[in-house]
Amino acid sequence: MATLKEETILLSNILNEDSEYLFNNKILIDSRITLIAYDGKVLFDNKVDIETLDNHDDRPEFINAINYGQSKSIRKSDSIKTQSYYYAVKLNNGNVIRLSQESSTVWGIIIPQINLIIAATILIVLISLFIANIQTKKIVEPINNLDLENPLSNKVYPELNDLLISLEENNKIKREFSANVSHELKTPLTSISGYAEIMANEISRAEDQKAFSQKIYDESQKLINKINDIIKVSKLDEKKAEQEFTLINYKILIEEILNTLNPMIQKNNIYVETDLQNVSGEAIRSIMYDCLFNIIQNGIKYNKRYGSIYISLNEFNNNIYITIKDTGIGISQEDLPRIYERFFRADRSCNQTIEGTGLGLAITKHGIARHKGTISTYSKINEGTIFEIILPQKKTLI
Repeated sequence: MATLKEETILLSNILNEDSEYLFNNKILIDSRITLIAYDGKVLFDNKVDIETLDNHDDRPEFINAINYGQSKSIRKSDSIKTQSYYYAVKLNNGNVIRLSQESSTVWGIIIPQINLIIAATILIVLISLFIANIQTKKIVEPINNLDLENPLSNKVYPELNDLLISLEENNKIKREFSANVSHELKTPLTSISGYAEIMANEISRAEDQKAFSQKIYDESQKLINKINDIIKVSKLDEKKAEQEFTLINYKILIEEILNTLNPMIQKNNIYVETDLQNVSGEAIRSIMYDCLFNIIQNGIKYNKRYGSIYISLNEFNNNIYITIKDTGIGISQEDLPRIYERFFRADRSCNQTIEGTGLGLAITKHGIARHKGTISTYSKINEGTIFEIILPQKKTLI
């Protein structure tokens, strides 16, 4: 605009000296030159035939130049593709000399190139997607090709090492669990198969048939108990306990367990002492029943004849405290850390007359953990064992 103004003022000075200068000389400048009479009629235009031009008395730059001597204005075309800059100066004779320049707007530059811009954008997006796809495959390929059976043999990003170590540990647990399950199920099945074969081949005496049938029944019950315990452990492992937390009375629960175990208590001449407060808390009843049942049953099974078992129940500071103490044969310090392992049976269990699945305390540990509780064990050989359980009283604390 500054150059346009300078050109207009320079030309106005020339025309003030020679009013016919535009008609007698060829002016070589890029600007459009328009000479407008004081009444708005166009007298000269170096770009357009003046016969085709309307009266300019309504042009803002013309009106302001007539009134104030000089004026400028900017106008955009209807299509918004271009905008024109005008500078007008009033001459001494009352006419107005106006110079103008036209330039493209941003849209004026973009619109003619819009197809090219769209095509380039699409091409860039496609290339980016192609590169991203290649890079993603390179990143994901080591993960997709993981050998999940042997996690530590994989060569992957350092960030996955902890995950692979965890997978290896889980695989080890699964392999041990599968091996133990196979072994534990094989024993009763072998016994059942043996007795059934003898009966099928009519090798046994008639008077032995009833005893063999009883053996098959007993071994079947052992097998069912093992399978039920395996299912319980699996469900707790996978956190698929579908039961809802409900408000249970722990005193009633423990008394119910003692009532169920009463035949075993009477058979072994066990003295039971309880100190049970009327304590209630939120828990999954079936799981909590199994947890306490397993510990109390062990306290009876592995107790000495005419031994005793003591059970206390109280609450403090939103926690439930349960202690189960027996005067049984005890657990060695060597075996104590392993008693919650699946299928582990301490040396005290070598006596084959004491039956068990080897999963009871594993179920107990998982069940207590499901309730965000803790269980501690203390034991001495030939003196007895103490189990101490602490449970949150409300589910909101779990």
